[in-house]
Amino acid sequence: MIRDYEPSRDRDQLRACVVELQEFERGLEPRLPRGEEMADQYLAFMLERCARTSGRVFVAEVDHTVVGFVTVLANVPQEEPDEDQAPYAYVSDLLVRSA
Repeated sequence: MIRDYEPSRDRDQLRACVVELQEFERGLEPRLPRGEEMADQYLAFMLERCARTSGRVFVAEVDHTVVGFVTVLANVPQEEPDEDQAPYAYVSDLLVRSA
C-alpha cells in the first residue's frame, strides 16, 4: 500500500529508511556523514522543505511495515535566471528498503 506519511505512526520507520538511503549514498561518496549521524537532522529538513513547497512524503507499506518512501516537492520555485520561471515538481528522495 502507498499512503501519506503519518508522523505519529511512521517516524521511526521513515528514519530507518533515511539511514539506509544515506548509507547507500555513502557507498558512492564515502565522505558523506553516516546515516545514523545525520538522520534526525535530515528528516527535519526534508519535512520542512515539504511544508515550504506544498510537498508530501508517501510511504510504501507491507504488512504494517514501511518498506520505502518517496518525497515529492510539489511547488518548487525556479532559481535559475535563464530558465522558465514557472514552479516545478521534484522527487527529492526515493528508497525501497533492501530487505
